[in-house]
Amino acid sequence: MWLTVKLSGAHIPYFPNHYFLLVGTLLGLVFFRVAEKFHRLNLEEVVAGYALGFDFTTVMREIVVPAGRPGLMQMLNRRKMVMK
Repeated sequence: MWLTVKLSGAHIPYFPNHYFLLVGTLLGLVFFRVAEKFHRLNLEEVVAGYALGFDFTTVMREIVVPAGRPGLMQMLNRRKMVMK
């Protein structure tokens, strides 16, 4: 975040540019902690994909991305489930 603000030359009154370094760090840590809810990956499936001869892009497309979708959809639909 800090690099983006620095390169763009943006200036927000009463919010010095070096605060963006702290804000970016905090956002990164929050996403790091929440990432497991979005993407629960079984490492054995990835190893099995490589054992079958898949390359990196095939493993990502066929194993990793589909494994992450249920967590993301559950997070997006949580409000609907509470309202029922």
